[in-house]
This record gives sequence, C-alpha cells and structure tokens, in this order.
Amino acid sequence: MSVPKRCNRCILPNSCDLIPFDSDGTCKLCKAALTENPPAQQTADPQMSLNDHIERIRQKGKGRKYDCVVGVSGGRDSTYLLSLLVKRHQLRCLAVYYRTPFTSKTIDTNIRRIVRQLGVDFEEIQLSQEYHRKIARKMVLLWKKKAHRLIINLACGPCKLLNREMYRIAHRHKVPTILYGTNIYEAVQIAPGISKKQAVVRGGAQVSSVTRKIKSMFSLMSSGAQLLVEFPGLIRYLWLGVKSSVLYISPHTFYLGLRYPGIKTFNYFYDGRWDEEDCQTTLNELGWERPPGCNTSWKADCSFSEIKNKMLHQTIGITYADAFFSNMVRAGAMSRQEALQRIETEGKISEQRLREVQDILELDDRFWD
Repeated sequence: MSVPKRCNRCILPNSCDLIPFDSDGTCKLCKAALTENPPAQQTADPQMSLNDHIERIRQKGKGRKYDCVVGVSGGRDSTYLLSLLVKRHQLRCLAVYYRTPFTSKTIDTNIRRIVRQLGVDFEEIQLSQEYHRKIARKMVLLWKKKAHRLIINLACGPCKLLNREMYRIAHRHKVPTILYGTNIYEAVQIAPGISKKQAVVRGGAQVSSVTRKIKSMFSLMSSGAQLLVEFPGLIRYLWLGVKSSVLYISPHTFYLGLRYPGIKTFNYFYDGRWDEEDCQTTLNELGWERPPGCNTSWKADCSFSEIKNKMLHQTIGITYADAFFSNMVRAGAMSRQEALQRIETEGKISEQRLREVQDILELDDRFWD
C-alpha cells in the first residue's frame, strides 16, 4: 500500500476523498485560506471581547445560584475550560458530566477529583450506558457491512442527547448561560457527515443566523432520508436519528433555541484563545492523567474515538488527527514541521484502546480483517 502524500502547506493527506488537491500538491482548504480569513466561527456579537462576554454572563447570573452551566467530559479541553472559568474569571459554575460506556476509569477519576479540587458543584447526567453501547455496536456492525460516512455519525447518536440534557439542567436550575469548551480547531475540521462541497467551504467565518439554522436543519433531514433509502433497516432508529442529527446535533440548533429561549450558549475558545501550552500546564497543575495506552491528550476522554478514527480512515481516507493538526497549521497555530512530527505518534491509533472498545462492543478480534 502506497503512503499518501500530504498537502505541501498543511499536512492533509491526499487520500482524503472529500478534499481535492491542485496539481502543485496543495489542498483546496489551503488554497481557500490564502484568500480568505483563517478558520474561525464568529459569535453572534463579534464586536464584544472575551472579558465583555464573561462580564455579561456574570451580570446575568446575579441573584442566581450559578452564573453558568459547564459541560465537562473529563477530557483535556473541558477540564482546562472549567479551571479558567473558576480561577481566572471567578465564575460560579455548575459542572455537568456524563460517563459514557467509553469513559475510562482514569478520566472518570480525573474529573471527579478535579471538581472537588476546584470547589465546583457537580451534576451527573443519567442516560442508559447499555442503550448507548447497544447503539454504538449496531452502527459499527452496520458500517462493517457497508462503509458509509453517515453511519459513523449515528454511532455517536446518544452523545448528541447531551445537548438536550444540558439545556434541561440549566432550565431546572434557572441558569441563563451554558458554556462549552469546544476547541476552535476541532470545530472546523472535516467531519464524516458533510459533503465535498461543505468540506471545501468549511472553515471560513460563519455567523449563526435563523436562516442558516433552518437551511442546515432541512439539509440534515434530506441526508437522513437518503440514508434510509440506502439502509431501510434504520427505520427502527428513526427517532434517534431525528434527535441526534437535527434537534440536538449541536447546542445551537433551531429547535433548542425555540424550546429554551431564555438560555444562551457560549463557546469560550471561539473568543478566548485556546493556548495548548497553557492548557497542558493547567492540566499538570490539576494532576490530570492520560488514560493508559492513549497516544494523545486530545479525545482522551472517549476510547470510542479510536474506532471512529479507524472507520473514518477506511471510509474517507483521513483520521481526526490529520484534520485537527492540518487546521492548526492552516490557522498559524502550529508549524507544518511540528505537525508532521506529532502526527507520527499522536496520529496513530492506540491498539490497546482499540481492543478495549472492541471488548466493550463485543466485537470479534478479526473484525478488521
């Protein structure tokens, strides 16, 4: 098998069938970045500084028990965010957590200890882990029969329900703001559920609007209908598909905005700079540990990411690490040389973690044969 060549500006491999390459070896995303703004997603009010946003959150929280609800997975970025909000901004946070079937004991121990260390109130989302495991197994087996990009997304369908749960918890506690620690370089990466056209234009500045949300909703419904034609057996999972791919696919869906009009969301690292060095320093100070066998701190909170990487690579010729590091290079947050060096270790799938997931899903050792 030949080793794919990588873009001469970022490190995107030319094996990715979503992104075309020019004859000079440059991917279309880098070509677009030469004439457009770096990857970013603007908030509804781009004129406000991060401190302005934080102060507005603080003012809205006056007279309430909490200033904000913060989603924490026990992973790198959400743990970093929680520390910033408590130590740097002195916000009164309610940390909300869901232990998935693929959350390691190390990660679970990390977050439970760290919220106590930070003096933060903690609430755990109660969703059926067995249902989550069952759906993930069903979709992985379905993908095995026919490798389709959208099946990879459906395997994580139960996790999308967390967006609904976050709103419910904020509503119950009368908290007006939900904060997320989504990494900006992760947010604009290539995803298995998007088309070639979307992949090429993705990464430019996007201002959320009602019109855009409605168009996105209908686009997702259309993709779902096409998937049902191809996989009629998915009809039994239709309601989960609607919830995970339309109603709750992100915290910013049209439905959630209508259902909970008094609650606003804020992505901290869209306005505040995500500093990898400071992130790692913070994690070290908190005593955050990486799970055994994990090759990178990114996505360390979910061992299912290993099997998703495997499926994604076999389906569209790229891993999440390829896309993540390429986005950072394209945005000037990392040199191409550093990305090439790090991809050699951090971009490799952990066989230990892959076996752990296969055991959880009760998959045969010859599954990948």
